[in-house]
Amino acid sequence: GHDTARPEHSADSANEHVFYNLTAVRRSADALAAALAEHAPDHAADYRRNAADFGRQLDGLVGKLDGIAARHSGTRVAQTEPLAGYLIAAAGLVDASPPAFTAAVENGQSPSAADRAKLDDLLTSRTARVLLYNTQAVDPVTAAVRATAEKSGVPVVTLTESLPAGVTSYLVW
Repeated sequence: GHDTARPEHSADSANEHVFYNLTAVRRSADALAAALAEHAPDHAADYRRNAADFGRQLDGLVGKLDGIAARHSGTRVAQTEPLAGYLIAAAGLVDASPPAFTAAVENGQSPSAADRAKLDDLLTSRTARVLLYNTQAVDPVTAAVRATAEKSGVPVVTLTESLPAGVTSYLVW
């Protein structure tokens, strides 16, 4: 199988956005199916079949990430907070965002002017080819960064930390 569990941070700095680590998601689904099967043996085959179906659908997503890696390996991208690290790594991309900028946003603080300028430069120069934008962590600074990306012709890919309203499937999300 594919191992998309490449850490985004150093070993002593866990990335809690593990829901974007497709290997961890698959392991969780398989473990949940095994636990449910043990608890309700009459339905064990259903639980295991559902987990296997889910795993095959995850393979489709892994295939898409592999396709991005095949075409764009090493391409630099930026993000407003360290949300998509697992996906960025699995797609063979490089997070060029100033780490202090993304850490400040994640912690609800204002990034420094210097870090903001670094991120703006990555976008206006189109060194970062895509901006990954958390729509659930919008403030005046992140909104301005998104506007800079749009003005500079850098595509914006929106992400969330939880299922948006009306979305009830992990795979659709």
